[in-house]
Amino acid sequence: MASDGNRTFTARWRQKGFTLGSSRRFKAITVAVAIAAAVLPLAPFVKVWADSAVKDQAEDVFKQHEVTDTVSPRGVRLDLFDYWLVSETAKDDTDGGLSGYRGMGINAAQGTDRYLKFGKNVNGSHINGWTGSAKGPCAGIVQNTLGEDGYPHITAGRDYGVTGKKTEDQSLNYLFDGSSFDGKRAYQNTSGLLQLDEKGYYYYNSKQNYAAYNKEANSFVLYDAPAVHSPALGDKQLGQFFPFNGPGDVFTKGVTADGKLAFNKKVGSYSPVMHHYFGTQLTTNFMQPTDGKTSNGEDMKFQFTGDDDVWVFIDGVLVGDVGGIHDRVGLSIDFHTGRVYTYDGSSGANAASPTVYSDTTIKAMFQQALGDKFAEGDFSGDTFRDGTHHTLQFYYLERGNNNSNMALKFNLVSVPESTMTKVDQMGRPVEGAVFDLYATDANYSLTPDAAPLATGRTDAAGRFTFTLGDGSPLSFMKLYADKGYARYVLRERVAPAGHRPSPDGRLKYRVSATDKTLGFILSDNYWDSGVYARAEQTLGIEGDYVYGAATTSAGQGPQYKVDDGAVFAVIYRRSGADQGEVNSLWHSLSGDNYKGWKMSADPVTNVSQLRDAQIYTFEDDDKDGTYALTIDDMPGNPEYYYLMKGDASSAKYTVGFYYTTAVSGGKVDQSKISTSNTHRLPGAQFKRQTAANLYVTDIVNVFAVQKVDERERPVNGAEFSLYRAQDMQDEGSAVQPKPTARPVQRKTTETMGDDQPVQGKGLCYMGPLDPGIYYLVETKAPAGYVKNETATRVLVDAQGVHVDAGTKTDGVTAMVSTGSLVDSMSQFAAADDIDMTLYDVLASYDTAASSSVKVNSDGTFEIPWQPDTNSSDDLWLTYGATDKVLDYGADPNMPNSASQIAYIVPEGLAMCRVRQNGAYMAGVDPGFTRRYGNADWVDLGDKDLTSLYTGATCVMVQNKRQPSLTVEKHAQIAPGLVGPTATGSEGESCSTLPYKQFWMKLALTDAKGEPLDGAYEASVWENIDGVPNCVHTFENIQANDGKFYLHDGQMLEVYGLPQGASYTVEEIDFDPAGTNGQESEIALAEPLGFKQIASSNVKGTIGAVGVRASFTNEYRAAGSYQILVEKTFSEWGIAKDGFTFELYGWDNAPMPGDAIDGVSALAIKPSSSTAASNVAERLEGAFGSISFNLPGTYTYGVRELRPDSPLPGVTYSVAYYKVELTVTDSGNGQLAVTPAIQQLVDDAGSAPEQPQTVDKTRFVNTFDQQVVGYAPSARKDYIDHSGVNPLEDNMFSFTVEVPKGNPIPSEDGAPAVATEDMTFKIENKGTAIEARQALFSNAMVGKSFDYKFYENLPAEATRENNYTVDGMTYDPTCYIARATVGSETVDGEPRVKVDVAYYKMDGRDDASLTDDKKVSEAVFHNEFRANPVEVGLTGTKVLRGRDLLEGESYQFSLAAADEVTAKAIVRGAITLTSSNSSASVSGADWKLRAQVTGLDQEGDSPTYIGDFAFPNLAFSRAGEYLFAINEVIPSAGDAKPGMTYDAHTTYVKVSIEAESSDNQSAPTLKAMVVYDNGSSSTDAKRAVFTNVHQSFCTSDGLGLTVKKTLDGRDLHPGEFTFEIAGALGEGTQQDADAAQAKLLNESDKAFTNPRATDGVALMEGKLEDLIFTQDDAGRTFAYRIRERVPSPESDASALPGVVYDRTEYEYRLTPVDNGMGALALKAELYKVRESDGSACKTLLYSHDPANGEPEAGDDVRVAAFANSYSPAPVTLTDEWCTLTKHLKGRAWQEGDKFDFVMERVSYQGQDDRRPQTSGAAFDAMPLPQPTDVTDASPDYLDDDGTVVAGVKRFGFEPVTFYAPGTYIYRVREVKPVNALEDVTYSTREVAVKVEVKELGVGELIAYVEVDDIPQGNLAHFTNVYDTGEVPGPPVDPDPDKPVDPSPDPDPDPDPDKPVDPEPDPDPAPDPDNSDTPLDPDKPIDPETPVDPERPGEGDVEEGEGGYKPGLPGTGDIAMAVVLGVAALGVAGIAAGVWLTVRKRGQGRGGQ
Repeated sequence: MASDGNRTFTARWRQKGFTLGSSRRFKAITVAVAIAAAVLPLAPFVKVWADSAVKDQAEDVFKQHEVTDTVSPRGVRLDLFDYWLVSETAKDDTDGGLSGYRGMGINAAQGTDRYLKFGKNVNGSHINGWTGSAKGPCAGIVQNTLGEDGYPHITAGRDYGVTGKKTEDQSLNYLFDGSSFDGKRAYQNTSGLLQLDEKGYYYYNSKQNYAAYNKEANSFVLYDAPAVHSPALGDKQLGQFFPFNGPGDVFTKGVTADGKLAFNKKVGSYSPVMHHYFGTQLTTNFMQPTDGKTSNGEDMKFQFTGDDDVWVFIDGVLVGDVGGIHDRVGLSIDFHTGRVYTYDGSSGANAASPTVYSDTTIKAMFQQALGDKFAEGDFSGDTFRDGTHHTLQFYYLERGNNNSNMALKFNLVSVPESTMTKVDQMGRPVEGAVFDLYATDANYSLTPDAAPLATGRTDAAGRFTFTLGDGSPLSFMKLYADKGYARYVLRERVAPAGHRPSPDGRLKYRVSATDKTLGFILSDNYWDSGVYARAEQTLGIEGDYVYGAATTSAGQGPQYKVDDGAVFAVIYRRSGADQGEVNSLWHSLSGDNYKGWKMSADPVTNVSQLRDAQIYTFEDDDKDGTYALTIDDMPGNPEYYYLMKGDASSAKYTVGFYYTTAVSGGKVDQSKISTSNTHRLPGAQFKRQTAANLYVTDIVNVFAVQKVDERERPVNGAEFSLYRAQDMQDEGSAVQPKPTARPVQRKTTETMGDDQPVQGKGLCYMGPLDPGIYYLVETKAPAGYVKNETATRVLVDAQGVHVDAGTKTDGVTAMVSTGSLVDSMSQFAAADDIDMTLYDVLASYDTAASSSVKVNSDGTFEIPWQPDTNSSDDLWLTYGATDKVLDYGADPNMPNSASQIAYIVPEGLAMCRVRQNGAYMAGVDPGFTRRYGNADWVDLGDKDLTSLYTGATCVMVQNKRQPSLTVEKHAQIAPGLVGPTATGSEGESCSTLPYKQFWMKLALTDAKGEPLDGAYEASVWENIDGVPNCVHTFENIQANDGKFYLHDGQMLEVYGLPQGASYTVEEIDFDPAGTNGQESEIALAEPLGFKQIASSNVKGTIGAVGVRASFTNEYRAAGSYQILVEKTFSEWGIAKDGFTFELYGWDNAPMPGDAIDGVSALAIKPSSSTAASNVAERLEGAFGSISFNLPGTYTYGVRELRPDSPLPGVTYSVAYYKVELTVTDSGNGQLAVTPAIQQLVDDAGSAPEQPQTVDKTRFVNTFDQQVVGYAPSARKDYIDHSGVNPLEDNMFSFTVEVPKGNPIPSEDGAPAVATEDMTFKIENKGTAIEARQALFSNAMVGKSFDYKFYENLPAEATRENNYTVDGMTYDPTCYIARATVGSETVDGEPRVKVDVAYYKMDGRDDASLTDDKKVSEAVFHNEFRANPVEVGLTGTKVLRGRDLLEGESYQFSLAAADEVTAKAIVRGAITLTSSNSSASVSGADWKLRAQVTGLDQEGDSPTYIGDFAFPNLAFSRAGEYLFAINEVIPSAGDAKPGMTYDAHTTYVKVSIEAESSDNQSAPTLKAMVVYDNGSSSTDAKRAVFTNVHQSFCTSDGLGLTVKKTLDGRDLHPGEFTFEIAGALGEGTQQDADAAQAKLLNESDKAFTNPRATDGVALMEGKLEDLIFTQDDAGRTFAYRIRERVPSPESDASALPGVVYDRTEYEYRLTPVDNGMGALALKAELYKVRESDGSACKTLLYSHDPANGEPEAGDDVRVAAFANSYSPAPVTLTDEWCTLTKHLKGRAWQEGDKFDFVMERVSYQGQDDRRPQTSGAAFDAMPLPQPTDVTDASPDYLDDDGTVVAGVKRFGFEPVTFYAPGTYIYRVREVKPVNALEDVTYSTREVAVKVEVKELGVGELIAYVEVDDIPQGNLAHFTNVYDTGEVPGPPVDPDPDKPVDPSPDPDPDPDPDKPVDPEPDPDPAPDPDNSDTPLDPDKPIDPETPVDPERPGEGDVEEGEGGYKPGLPGTGDIAMAVVLGVAALGVAGIAAGVWLTVRKRGQGRGGQ
């Protein structure tokens, strides 16, 4: 990189740019502006020039006359400050007329009354008054030592111009520090003001060169001529200092005869364009040279002349005190003699006998200031001891509004210094950090009592110079040489507020291997501390020549004269290792430590290659013939420089020196460098000094806040307040500020524009913050948004700012990132050829749960951070990447995901950790290649580098907008159903209900019913853990036919709909794709099993507050199944009537519709053809369809029914089948049925050991004419009332008694009979009780066989216990089956048949078979019961928006929600308990009712809660029962106005199961109850129904009238301002912020009075457009109405003479329910403060709609304010009536005394027609005491300032006037009794006229007119001394008057002496000694005053070079004086006095 020869190498603060981005991703996201803002406090916008000078600066005419030889001496810092009263750009020429100037702008900086005042025409004997002409400075304004903060402090106890008040200790840091605010802007470290003369003095003189400050360049521009003069004195006062006026303001475009710029004669020091009020601070370190003389023999001095305040401190001691608003005063500090004196600067410091105001010595000032701490050894004589080092601080202020001049001159000897620069994370200087430097051993050990070697405090530039205890600058080189110190610890003892202190820095001093006197101080732990020492070298050339490389071994090479060319240096870096020639490996370096350094492409082997090198040129900056070069911020580690190594082969860096004659225009012309004109120079010949600048970073604790809407779009106008934890209180559900809490900071989100480092919207930042716990609270939401109520916890500790993001659903998200690399380490990250150790880094994060933070009793806290060990979460970051935010952007090679540069924290806390990324080092990771080129890369491993990064935290707070229309969607799945599902990633079944789209359509019409056009923004929200969360947005939704979809639990919010529009929302079945890609819309059906079951507010009108529509759908499903039967028979011809089969349902399983008593029958008959063919054929049939509406497993039994008249020859099948139907939800509204069929008994009655699984029920009957089969059978009728003991196979056993001879089952298929009485045991198979069939043959025809069978009972089952054991009731019945064998002839063939009759016996011993005992079948009944459990179902009613009205109640119903439950009720498995026996139960439609009749308020919220309960239910059967609870919604006519009823259904699942019981006779049931409120509530313990009352009301009709009256003068429009603001009313429930938020009408917040009618101004209709919603019901909103009472001392709007009314009113508005469900306002108006501000409480007005009170008229809702007016008196101060006395004939002698008296002549008041010469008003004319003139009275001076011989000046004491009018006085001389001999006394009377007028704004202004001096006379009064002698010749001038040895070529008249007004061209002759009396009826005509609206106006242009006399400001005073003095301490100019004097030849009166 090429550079010109004048390049200097200094630190540059980086500019960082950011773009606005917003995306949300869990953990890692792209963050731009939010993170940038988290570490970037905003910088104010700075203009370039004063507005009028921007264009002029560019014009060549001024450019050609710029002075180019200005210098900025090293070690001299000059800061410039601009101050203002009104605004930065406002003209300040009228500031004197601003009556409240004392409290404006800089005079009330940062809200504090400042004792030092800036202003115009300030007089008086106090620190803010002009000291007077030639009266010198006002000493003692500041204390004689700097304060602890390093700035001057005001001396306590001084008068500062406010009656009755004195100053207190107050720092002037606000004037001189680096801050900028309203009233001040700081421009630090400026340049270009000084020049250097031939004697080595730095100087500036405004009389020689005009200086204008260029803000863009941060530099002064000097011009070749002076500018700006005093209007009264013209070019005699030419050459003034106004740095904030550009050249176009003060010069013409012409030139003078000598070719210099011509000043503009129309521009004077108090022309309106001039920019007054500014200051400077100059700081420099210097060394006391031998004998206080510089190297060229000059005395070392510091000199100043000018005005106003100047204070010079040396080592913190006030040495030069030139304070006050004064004329031009000089200060001289001579370090040779030690003399310090101040003098009248108008004659110059070198005048023979200037007036000296103070004369002391440096030593004396130190003795006075330090007292006992004074060290005699530091001094030699009256000055400093030789060789001592010191710091001088020069403070300068221009506080007046007139002339300003400055001359500065010094030749202090500077010293090399090692400094420390303290910066924040952005490289900006940090002021106020205190550091200690300790010398340590080699291990950096420090003992607890170690004393610091040096201590320092950083200044406004963030710097301090290390100084030892004696004040001398610390030299590490000298300490090493003298004491061997080589190790140090730098410790930050005090960090400025809001900053994190830096870790200890370990410093090492390394000595050069080539020169043991040289070395560098280096940081030894910069990877830990971030403290880095940037080395610098200062190189000097001794003598006039340099020499080149030796051509022989015998000596030095050729010599080159420096002045004939130029010497420059180049920094080199070696590439590679030792290879070949060392010199062939050196490359030149270009760049800097911020942007990085680049090596030249090729090694430099020839000087011609230096044409593109970065060179550093030796300069003779001081023009003393010494050439020097300072290279600061050198690249690389100084340890690797050749200077330190001494071995070229091991060095990495070196500096090459060259001499060249390729010079053009005084600069090196690199393009012409060649071997013939450029030569390498040995480095040993240069004189070297080394120093170090330690860069230490203190990180500012700040965090950003970004407000976003539901779309994450930034939102401006949200106000956030930050509170300390101790100012918060826990209000149960939320943490909120205490009522008395005051925020630490309060900011409003705004757009940060291009003029600020962070661009974007919706941003603010909080900080700097001290360690502690804070809470961020949104205190005001932007209009149209809902405030986020979350109080976000913010924790600040030594590691930074940590934001607790709370929960995932609170609308608060924290984002954390690495932030920026601390500025001191930036050189290790830049992509360059030096060091890229920190170019690539990895960021990980630690987390902590909110609840894990431990807060200690002292307010400190501990965060148990847990590291994230998953490396896949690491962020790969690269310095300077294209998407960087602050310093780092995403590495595109990031393995996990690109563009991730920060972590998002949805809950809890997180912080970033940083470590090095070594992936790009060769050999570290085979997947990456080294990308660091020639740069060094230090392997730091996994070292934690977090302390080197600032960290960045942003809080993103989401706000909801206020919707016009809300559409809610609720969907639920009917109990027992599953609903739509999908298969999850792990094969699990997942509900898809959350994803189902329910389509709806919106239509809007206007008031005429016409469809509206256009589109509106909308967002979809859903509740997550009870908190709304935006999940989807619509860019627009059409006003007409706008389609949208919602999921369950979501709500659509539509924004900005026009009020009064009608809306309709309907649900549709919509297919966006439709058929063939065309969308289709059909009428709403029941898609996928969903059915709309409720809706509300689906039509209505858009109002001032949002309306809410609601839809509820329920998923329902159904299925059916038919059980098939297959019948096989071989002789269908004989079975024409078929066979009958029975279906039994187990455990109340659903049955076909034709079932009777739980049994369904199926007949399978052959067709006629089948019957006719009589063939064997399988016929099928199916039972009726079984309908299902719930999933489950249902069990059935199927058997063939043996008819009462069996077919002969047919053996009927006794097979028994168990059918299990499993019913499942398909998710599409259909229930799927899967059968499972088992054969438990075969056709012959045999039961296999294992049931056989079959695909259908099959029954086979056989036919045999000779043999048929039969066995007795029975059916088990079992009822399990408990549900815990279902029927199972083999559950019951039975005994069959077979008498001897009865057929029995045979084994071989042949008939067999019992050979003896036998018994068989059989067991139930399901409900079937079947025995194996016996065979009956034709041989048995005619016989009957009895079979007895009965149930086997346990022994414990007896009649006494009803045969019940352990809950089971057994059946003791005994049956006898009589089988009668007969024969029937069919088709001529006999066939056997068996007829069976069943008898139910009276006992087992009963043998009597009678017809009355016959039964159709044998059935055994069993029942099982468990002990029932009692359950009470309850719910909660929530009413939001208002309280329950009297007599109001809400009803709720409880009903069975499924068939199982309904049947259980019918069966009695669910019954009412006896305590509720009065409740009615009726079948399946059984319903219970409950109601709520009272609600309790929840805390202070507008929410009321009440409980309801249904009668208790007893459950005797296990199972899952479902109930539906609904609110009974009244009909439209009965519904409560404004009420949105909750239409959802709460399903209650009651699960009944058995508890284990070993001892009870029957098991006990237990119940579990779960409530499902759907999306309405997450409460699973009760039913929750929430009704929202949304009515609203306005304050229309209850507006307030503000009434204003003014007594004493007319009331003018806009004079008084009134304020209405939300207040924390006494006893109210609302905070002030909430009330303020209702004030949307800006004209209500602040307004002024209109024009008065009959003296009364009415402001009506205030507070009449407030809107209150149901959320406000019951809350009181209080508003304070007050008149704005300005402070007379600090507010320019204070009206003089007006007594303000401090009355305050409080208007309380309380929305209450009117008893009919609507809102109405209760209003009360109180007076809470009386007119004097005292507290009171008087009720003025009350209206309560609940009591039927009518609204009163507007005339009673009045806040009245009455003010009074009386103008302030005007005081004529000293010399208001200046007269002259001439003693003619001899000189004044000691003892001469002449007396004068002033007498009343007349008074004429404003309403008087004629002057009064007697009476009370005449007697009340103020009259001064007599006065006299003596030989000691001041001399009278002529226009040239020459004393007029014999003429003295005198006046009268101050006089105060209280009323307007014309006052006429006469002044006459009183001849004493002891009159002087030979003196003739004057008998002349001089008329004095005082015209006192009222300006109408509380001011009296006085115009004074004094008779002229009679023509030809020298004075008003002439006394003649005459002895009769003949007078002698005229006297020559004083021969002893000294001649100025160095006269000023442009004499400087006293700038602060009075202006000579224009002489009267035609004065009225009034000869002396005239006895003509004054005519009181002929008032003197005063001169026309300047516009009274602009008192203090200066020059009025009259023509080229001509001016009317104006009024003086700083440094200039005229006889025309404004003597505006505030009466009785009232701040501001309460009255102005205009004094005009008619005179001729009066001169300037010796002022």
